[in-house]
Amino acid sequence: MVETPPLFSAVCRALVRAGLPLGELSDVDLFEVIAATAEWVGPEAGPEVDPRPVAEELEDRLSGGWFAEPTPSEAQAHFSVAPEPPRVALVRPEPGSTRVFDDKPLGAWWTSSRLPDGTSCWSRSESLVGTPETRAAGEVPQRREHWVTVDLAAARIHRIERAADFAVLLAEYPLGGSGFPRVDWLAVAEDFDAVHLSARGLVYTQDVPIATDRGTSALRGWNCESTAWLTEPRLR
Repeated sequence: MVETPPLFSAVCRALVRAGLPLGELSDVDLFEVIAATAEWVGPEAGPEVDPRPVAEELEDRLSGGWFAEPTPSEAQAHFSVAPEPPRVALVRPEPGSTRVFDDKPLGAWWTSSRLPDGTSCWSRSESLVGTPETRAAGEVPQRREHWVTVDLAAARIHRIERAADFAVLLAEYPLGGSGFPRVDWLAVAEDFDAVHLSARGLVYTQDVPIATDRGTSALRGWNCESTAWLTEPRLR
């Protein structure tokens, strides 16, 4: 496992390149930087910068304020064409697949928590899915933000705050027959109703290499604070 998580370093570099003083950023502003950095999967543009000058301050910011509040919150947002929550129908990926998409719980219901400004965490990522023009032309379905209230007391949730929390899933729920170390989300669903990746967990976990007895794996492509519901939650 690497000492400095890749996304943590990338956020530091993004802040240095943009000349954004952390002390002047709200928690919402900082999360927007995190979400935009997590979505970018190509090579970084511009000269190489040293992330160390802001690393300690970023660590402090991620340990306080909204980032330290427990999530998921009872108010959860989901993006869909229809306001009704979709049915949960988990499926296993093809054994030989190496697609990032297949690392995630296929057929889960995805939601995100509320930011201090009242918007959802996922609204940042959703804005990157197509453009108003392509959506109007029917090339991308028009998805809207819908809010529900989840009975968290009735939900068994595995929370990911660090890479070690994802490593537990890889070790205890391995996907048999896969050519790449993956989690068997249907097996996880027997013990947990949901898996939640907090904003801090995103920064400290995404793309961090995790050694297993079947090779090296990582949590890939979540890109946002989010909850993957493996069973249909009780709503209030």
